[in-house]
Amino acid sequence: MASKTSTISIKLLIDQKSNILLLAEAGNDFVETLHSLLKLPLGNIARLADKHQSLQPGCLNNLYNNIQNLGLNCFRTEACKRMLLYPRNVHDSEFKKLKLNMDLTGPTGCFVCGNR
Repeated sequence: MASKTSTISIKLLIDQKSNILLLAEAGNDFVETLHSLLKLPLGNIARLADKHQSLQPGCLNNLYNNIQNLGLNCFRTEACKRMLLYPRNVHDSEFKKLKLNMDLTGPTGCFVCGNR
């Protein structure tokens, strides 16, 4: 199965003396892709990077593993621990509109309490 590849063009204006980026010009595809990546919660980045040895982001990976190894006595409930390990994004509904679908969680559930 052949993979579909595309090219994104970006122009950069860099001050070579101070090695500072002064201006970046890119198309809408690049901006939407970058926007998709920036909306990922850090817990999801750490969990995904943990699967690939070459991508482990140092202290973020250590923090995530330490939370995984903590006992339930350090949290009010198991749900509190799960919220740290598998964070939901506040922009859940927006993920479906982004260039890259980075939604790593299931659909948001709604619950209704019955009358007493």
